Amino acid sequence: MTPSKNNTLKIKSIFQNFFKPLPLAFIFSFFLWCFCFKTFLFNRSHLAFDAPPSYDHIKFFIDNFMRGVIPLWDYNEAYGAPNSFFLRRMGEFNPFYLLIVIYRTTGLSHTHSYLLFLASYFFVGMLGFYCLATKLFNDKIIAFIHTSC
Repeated sequence: MTPSKNNTLKIKSIFQNFFKPLPLAFIFSFFLWCFCFKTFLFNRSHLAFDAPPSYDHIKFFIDNFMRGVIPLWDYNEAYGAPNSFFLRRMGEFNPFYLLIVIYRTTGLSHTHSYLLFLASYFFVGMLGFYCLATKLFNDKIIAFIHTSC
């Protein structure tokens, strides 16, 4: 059974009235996400699977970077290994790593800086997906709904 054009227009008008101020909808969804993931953001949950090794490698890189050294060799891994190999998960020259440096210079611990980095990286990705969906669907409401699902 296919939806009728009339029902589709009704549903779209409901969403248009609800999401009239689209920036407020983004802000609301951001705070809703922060509330749902508060245990993650405040370091009350544990990192699992491949996250602890990634955390360790990024910490090693950022610690050296903040001392003015770009580490090419990680001596902590199996008698030594190229450090760029481990950073390729998110790009070894990713400019978003500078967010961790900024957060740490403001006085946050590395763990909180890393978690805020992950959350910031996620939201920049979501904004990019929203821009892509806006171009694909030519409709901001539908793009927002696809982004938030």
